[in-house]
Amino acid sequence: MLPANIKKQYTLFIVGPEIPYFFDTYKEILHEKHKCTDGNIILTGYVSLDELIKIYNVANTFVSATLAEGFDMPVIQAFSLGMQVIASDIPVHHETL
Repeated sequence: MLPANIKKQYTLFIVGPEIPYFFDTYKEILHEKHKCTDGNIILTGYVSLDELIKIYNVANTFVSATLAEGFDMPVIQAFSLGMQVIASDIPVHHETL
């Protein structure tokens, strides 16, 4: 839903394994990825801690769009690295952020 100029300017990394419950969402993301001609959507699947640190180091904004979370450690990690954080409006984010 972002404007085309924003989509071309930034790369979206979706980090983590595919979760069967969200299969329809993955299908939409894959459809959008195939429409992109400049490769600006990257689905990483599971990543090691070393790979995650590399991704954090090239990122400028972290987005946590989760609808439910126990303790969202990635937002804390992103904050500790000085990244901008955009987070969904859920209770755990009110407590931690």
